Amino acid sequence: MKSKMKKKMIAFLLCMVLVICNSVSILADTPAAETTTTEQKAKETRTAKNEGTSEEEKSSDNSKDTSKSSEETEETKEEAPETKTTKKKEETTGATTEKKEESTTATTTEKKEETEEASEISEKKETEEAEETATTGSEEETSEAAEETSESEEETTVSADLVYEDDDVKITVGANEKNAIPEGATLKVVPVLKDDDKTTEQYQEVEKKLEEKATNEEYDIAGFLAYDITFVDEGGNKVEPDGEVQVSMEYKESAVPVEIKDDTTDSNVTVMHLEENEEGQVKEVVDMSKNDQLKNVKTTETQKIEKAEFVTDSFSVFTITWIRTGDNGEFDFSKDISMVKRSGNSFVGMSATVGNGELTLTTEDANPVLYTSTISSSGTNNALYSVIENESTYRFSGAYIATLVGNSRYNIAENAKKITKLTGRKNSAGQEVMMYQLSGDISYRNLEEGEYVVFVYSNDALTTTAQCYSQNGIRISSSNVNLTGIGESLDVRDSNGTIPNISGYTYIYTVVGEGDEALEVNYLRYVNEYLQYSLDGTNWSDVNSEPVKFIYKSKGDRNVPGTIETADTRGLIDIDLFNYKNSLDGETTCGLIFGGTGYTQSAAVTQGIVSNNLSTERYPTIKNTTTSLAPLFDGTSSYVDSADYNLNHLFTYDPETGYYSYDSDVNYAYYNTNSNNTERNFVVYNTTRYKGTGKHKIGGFMPYATYNEGGPVTWNSGVYAQYGDDIANKMYLFGMKVSFDFTQPEGGMIQPEGDMIQEDMTFSFSGDDDVWVFIDGKLVLDLGGVHDRASGSINFKTGEVIVNGTHDTSLDEIFNFDGNEVTFSDNSTHYLDFFYLERGRGESNCSLRFNMPPKKSDTIEITKEITNTDREKYANVEFSFKAYLQDEEFKNEDVYEVIPEGTPYQVKKNNVLTGETRYVGEGNIFKLKSGETAVFNDINPDLKYYVEEVDVSSDEFDEVKIQGWKVTYYDDEGHEVDSSNGVVEAGTSYIAKSEEKVVKENAAVKFQNSCADANKNELQITKEMASGQTSSDIFTFLITLENTDGDMVPYEGDYYIIKNVDGVRTYYTFDQNGQLVEAVNEGKAGTTDDGTVSGIPVGYTVVITDLISGTSFDVEEQGFDTGKYESPSISVEENSCDSADTDENNNFIGLGSIKHGKNQPAKVTVTNSKKTKNIYAEKVWNDSSNTAYRSSNIIFGLFTQSGTTKDLINTKTLSSDNDWKCAFEDVVINDDDGRVISYLVREVRKVTASEKDNDNVYELDGNYYQVIDALDDDNYNDSVNQYYDVESSITGDGTEGSPYKITNTLKTFNVNVVKTGSDDQLLAGVEFQLCRDKNGENPLKFTGSSGQYVYSVSGEIDTLVTIDNTGKNDEGEYNPNLTITGLPAGTYYLIETKTVSGHSLLANPVEVILPITNTDEADVDYYYTETVGEETTYYYDVNTFNIKNNQLFTMPEAGGRNIFMLTLAGTAMIALAAGSTIYYRRRRGVHNKTRR
Repeated sequence: MKSKMKKKMIAFLLCMVLVICNSVSILADTPAAETTTTEQKAKETRTAKNEGTSEEEKSSDNSKDTSKSSEETEETKEEAPETKTTKKKEETTGATTEKKEESTTATTTEKKEETEEASEISEKKETEEAEETATTGSEEETSEAAEETSESEEETTVSADLVYEDDDVKITVGANEKNAIPEGATLKVVPVLKDDDKTTEQYQEVEKKLEEKATNEEYDIAGFLAYDITFVDEGGNKVEPDGEVQVSMEYKESAVPVEIKDDTTDSNVTVMHLEENEEGQVKEVVDMSKNDQLKNVKTTETQKIEKAEFVTDSFSVFTITWIRTGDNGEFDFSKDISMVKRSGNSFVGMSATVGNGELTLTTEDANPVLYTSTISSSGTNNALYSVIENESTYRFSGAYIATLVGNSRYNIAENAKKITKLTGRKNSAGQEVMMYQLSGDISYRNLEEGEYVVFVYSNDALTTTAQCYSQNGIRISSSNVNLTGIGESLDVRDSNGTIPNISGYTYIYTVVGEGDEALEVNYLRYVNEYLQYSLDGTNWSDVNSEPVKFIYKSKGDRNVPGTIETADTRGLIDIDLFNYKNSLDGETTCGLIFGGTGYTQSAAVTQGIVSNNLSTERYPTIKNTTTSLAPLFDGTSSYVDSADYNLNHLFTYDPETGYYSYDSDVNYAYYNTNSNNTERNFVVYNTTRYKGTGKHKIGGFMPYATYNEGGPVTWNSGVYAQYGDDIANKMYLFGMKVSFDFTQPEGGMIQPEGDMIQEDMTFSFSGDDDVWVFIDGKLVLDLGGVHDRASGSINFKTGEVIVNGTHDTSLDEIFNFDGNEVTFSDNSTHYLDFFYLERGRGESNCSLRFNMPPKKSDTIEITKEITNTDREKYANVEFSFKAYLQDEEFKNEDVYEVIPEGTPYQVKKNNVLTGETRYVGEGNIFKLKSGETAVFNDINPDLKYYVEEVDVSSDEFDEVKIQGWKVTYYDDEGHEVDSSNGVVEAGTSYIAKSEEKVVKENAAVKFQNSCADANKNELQITKEMASGQTSSDIFTFLITLENTDGDMVPYEGDYYIIKNVDGVRTYYTFDQNGQLVEAVNEGKAGTTDDGTVSGIPVGYTVVITDLISGTSFDVEEQGFDTGKYESPSISVEENSCDSADTDENNNFIGLGSIKHGKNQPAKVTVTNSKKTKNIYAEKVWNDSSNTAYRSSNIIFGLFTQSGTTKDLINTKTLSSDNDWKCAFEDVVINDDDGRVISYLVREVRKVTASEKDNDNVYELDGNYYQVIDALDDDNYNDSVNQYYDVESSITGDGTEGSPYKITNTLKTFNVNVVKTGSDDQLLAGVEFQLCRDKNGENPLKFTGSSGQYVYSVSGEIDTLVTIDNTGKNDEGEYNPNLTITGLPAGTYYLIETKTVSGHSLLANPVEVILPITNTDEADVDYYYTETVGEETTYYYDVNTFNIKNNQLFTMPEAGGRNIFMLTLAGTAMIALAAGSTIYYRRRRGVHNKTRR
């Protein structure tokens, strides 16, 4: 034991020695630990553990390692505190021993104590292992350890560089720290390009982040080149560097962003890093030049990038960024704009100036843009709207181009157009350049030398009133209409209380401004002391000092007919009119030789007068002479007496058919050239007017002549007879040019607004004389020559061209279409030029009719449609789009700019402009619904464009087509999405991108989305009756659906009628008699155009198919018989639809929206309830509250009665629990024919099936009931409650206030007593009690007195006293001197309790038996009734008792009661024996008998 203890002590001391020795070693090594990195310590440790050398050798090796690491330590000394060894880094170091993890746990940023502790543990283990290794002394082990050390050193060397290379740049990534490049990682670089569909959105996000940083730090981004750089592992997953890496970007040719091209001299180049968080979102934009990460940037003298080098420890997007600071980044508008006011015939500068800081600008092509429309009282640049000078207020009236006269005077051309947009940019020389766009322009113009931009201000009084004018510019009321009280919105599309009624005229529209600036508006408002106008009620502009006119059409008088309302086509259809001087000479007109055959004397035309192609200026040329007709149609000819351009209101427009038309055979048209016709409108009368001597003799087209000017004329030797040349010149010799752009619809078919039938798109003319119609500069319809009324037409579906009813040519022959095409390709854009000359002598007539939707030439139109369902007009779903337009500066490089946020666009619905203006929203996205078109104006027709529909879900729309355009699908990351025959796989979000096309060739693009199966569902409406009710009636539903405007409108379209039996659906349709019969091939039942579906019986279902998810619906019932039915209950099955509405009780009602998901119909049930009432009934017990004899419950039956036929329909059980009352609820009032149903309530008893054939037995729900009726001959009632009789009459009317009352009367008896003495004289004052037992306990209670007593459970009298002097009856017998009435059947005991003096008491009670049934078979009429007033009393008595008392002997009263009782008993016995008390029954008279 001691030996063991000693050994333990020695071991303990040795351990202490080892610990102290090792501690010394650790303390000696601590400075080295502080100056070496964890990674170097780990290497030293591994070497010590694995070499198996002596302590001296280990020490020597450590010296080597320390000397090696000392150099590294000096280089990394300052960086070391920022370096942290992560678990990931440890894993990639490549350990060679099991102890590697222990030796690398410490970091240089940990506390010293932690480092010392780790070192101590490590050194201790190293010593132990070293001693163990030294003991072994094996050279083989030393060799193996050396090999492992060698492998370890190879693993910790720097990884090889990774390289990316494309045509523009070579990017190299190398590790600055060992193992910084993860093992197995590859380099992935994605150039982030603006015009690459795969990266466009990422580019925009980068641009946005850079701009935000630039704004915060007050500099501008001139441009950038962006690259998404990352490592990816073998699985394609992004991985970050495990340390610092160096990135080198070397360009093969010096580069610069395309948006700034050569304009880089004023820029600085840096590298930005868009650092991301763990979710991949940009958390910070870091300028790498500010934190020493940017090591080198090499550029040319013009700041084009050649090379960039930087270091980083994380990857995401890096940008080579060109920035401008100070004045270089902001265009100074102020120095190029002057603010002026009118002074005489010119304009002078104002003291106020445009401050650049006052301007709110937008961006276009990375350049600042000022919209002059924003300078208004409510615009974003309202600070510039109003200027005070010399105590006068001046307001902005417009921006113009002016020339400088003198030092501060400006001239503005008389017909100058207003500037709509200004842009500022710098050219390659760094010079600021101002460019402008005029009203109607489609591109910018350079501000030339000598031109100045002026903002014109006026102190003219602001307009606050309107004037009333006729269509031809004549003022028709001298009174001004005050508009200061119209409030925040006045709808002027129709007459209202503000617009005055003027005798002889009808208001039609409102105009603001004059001439080319005139605008027909829909709304006016007066707010903040400014009058404003709007087209859509949302976007407002100032009226300023412009005139406001209410325009009226004439109702006519006896001299001049009334006028009609015509269409505003300004901006859509160009109409120019030219009046020529009188100069007719054979085939020569106005100095031009036409050639041909002269007047054809018929409708025959002379073709070939003009060439087949328009000139480059878009005018016809005479074929034989190549002379241009331009002078006749541009007003430059000396023969032109009047030239009038941009005329309006000639055509009528019918939105139901889509046709524009004018026909001189129906309406005479006049154009007033007087200057007061500032809007240049035609006046079109409601009747025709013929002038001339020709053959047509119906109507004339002589627009320069008033309605009453001229008439039939003759031509004689160069002079017009009757009127003279002045009037004749107004009638004849004129020309007209009509031009417009149009889009070829799909298949050449037009579907007008509200019309379900498509029509061919056509253009037609009839009249005289020359008419030439050119399309895209090619002659298509040739009606040349002087001729009578001729006709021609163009069909854009078939391509056929007809002249005078006969085929003339075709579009295919003229345009040589490819393949089998016979007309223009769908959605292609074209322009039409119509030239008309009147150069005949006798008459002039003109009829134009076309349904080609005209469009502006400087617009693009993007339309949204939903296909594979005819319910698209009920899809109130918004679709998201982006449009990209070619950059005008880089057309040859196909650089595209997205149409930016804030850009306005007009909205068409069903090809008709609505007047609504919307704006491109956040993310440069604009929204459209099905049937809507976005119209972008002021687009250069020579540019290309393309459009994307974004955020498309294949679960909703699995295919997008653009007729005539190629479509490509991409996902959100820019990868192309596969499709099967154009259909995208379910569960995919994708972008549908159109190909690029030139605006003037294809200005319309129509996106047609195909609904996925899961995006279409049914609306099912089932007709039911309330529980327990049936009906043979038929019913009508009104179905409304939400349209694209968000309004609930009646459904138009097909519907089906079905019936489901055991899960099998059967389809029905109506036969010729309107009866439902089974349909063939699941055919439709009908079509509705007003939402009503009629003829639906109970149990059938109406089905509307293919409704798009999200479509809201509402179902009502119409036309039901309100006298017969309550308002129906309409409910939606829970979870069968979305957005189901509920009533105040949270019950679902017939409102909801179609649910998304395959086979998810919305189920609506319309339940009708016939009008009902409650029938109230009550059991009355006529028993004076003597409840002992009542039944525990009774049954009432409810019967319908028709004639003598009764039917039992319901029963109720009554008892004391319900106070013997009941209500038959919801009893139908009328039958199916509307007749009022008669109801009866009777008391019934339940009987067995064996009794079902008895009288008055009725069946209900398998049970049998028999009526209990006082009129029954048989004794059925007795088996129910024999103590009562049921009254034959029932009182009340069945209402709650007067219920039916069935009375059960208790059967009662009378007991008559004739009390006499031994002398046969009546004894008065004898007292009796009536008991139910012989012992006389609990005597019955009565009411009454004087010998007349009535049994009553509530009575208070229990002693019955006889009276005298009752007289005698006809038989000489005494009438009773004691009468007891109201006794129910039973056995009673009459006990005499007191008699008169001198008489003895009855010895025994008198037993009174009152039987419930008559035991006398010979006499069934044993009871009688007495009726007093309305109350009937039943008497079952005929019990009369003659009771005689014997007189006693006079005896002393000694002995008391006992002696008296003995005496009385003895006397009674004697009397009984002697027959002194007589009991007998006799029958009363038989008056008032009642049979049972």
